[in-house]
Amino acid sequence: MTVIVDPAGTPSIVYRDPAMTIVGITATGTTQSDAAQLTRYSAMNVVKVTSDQDARGLKLPAGEEGDYFELHSISGSPSPYYFKVYNSSGGEVTSSSTRAPLRYVGGTWRFVAP
Repeated sequence: MTVIVDPAGTPSIVYRDPAMTIVGITATGTTQSDAAQLTRYSAMNVVKVTSDQDARGLKLPAGEEGDYFELHSISGSPSPYYFKVYNSSGGEVTSSSTRAPLRYVGGTWRFVAP
């Protein structure tokens, strides 16, 4: 089990699975074209997201059916900065998240309830 804590001190528990990869990235830009590109390391990816302000972007990679990304904001003061997430094929998946669980289903990335 791994715990990721946001800037406000709120913990999120991530249950470790041997197939899970945990990485960090800095969100950038404000549109899909200049958003930071996420990398698919495995079928289960947990990403600690840093940023210098609200509304910075992340672009999901092309996925395979069932792939999972869970994004956690770990920067901001006094509360976590929110980020935008863009689909690999275009369009916004979520526009104001500090935690975003996403699954690749039916050929596209979809926000799933935590």
